[in-house]
Amino acid sequence: MKLIIQKKLQSSVDVANPLIETLKKHFPKLTLKIQANRSSILTMQHSFRHLSVSMHHLFLDADHQMIEALVTYFKKGRGAKQASFLINAFIEEKRHLIEDKKEALITQGNVYDLLELYEKTKSIYFNDCIEVDVTYFITPLKRRRHITLGLYHRGIVKVNRVLDSVECPQYFVEFILYHEMLHHLFPTKMINGRRVMHSKEFRRKERAFKEYKLATYWQKNILLSKFLKTQSKKRKQDGRT
Repeated sequence: MKLIIQKKLQSSVDVANPLIETLKKHFPKLTLKIQANRSSILTMQHSFRHLSVSMHHLFLDADHQMIEALVTYFKKGRGAKQASFLINAFIEEKRHLIEDKKEALITQGNVYDLLELYEKTKSIYFNDCIEVDVTYFITPLKRRRHITLGLYHRGIVKVNRVLDSVECPQYFVEFILYHEMLHHLFPTKMINGRRVMHSKEFRRKERAFKEYKLATYWQKNILLSKFLKTQSKKRKQDGRT
């Protein structure tokens, strides 16, 4: 297998990564390029029994299930519907991490000031011993069974702007902030080829949130069934997606 790593990534990419090792095993004639492009996240080209793949470096965080999906997709192409679904879901989840590092941070919402809530959360739960940036991000509201409410990547905590609403309780916004701040303390690890984002210690700390039961109840029983439907209707009325 021929491995090409974009110059600015060469110092950070582990060539023994589980994904790279698996692809090497299944596709010995593969040409694999690891890049940080914002537009071409994943492309592949077949020619005379040779496979060329260009993929964003975030795929190197793929767990065992995603690695299997990529192998299936590279073998069967778009005919691998389940694999394609998983890959698209992964890309959607990571979409907001594929961006310019110099992006402006948006902390002031119409209802909630993220910086203010961050300072409160940092003081109560982290004894002011954690430093991250916070910002809102916007994602289209479509009919879906899952929506990304928060993200953490390289010292930046992002909260979905849809939660900046009087119909979303403040404790839930704070819970999402708290959850993503925990990712700063408990980074994702690869264990036996599996990506572990929420360790037992992470979950234990998460339950220390004062309104944990209220927040998880609201997420399970109100978020999808009522809140997001209402927000989607409002966006359509305002001419937004």
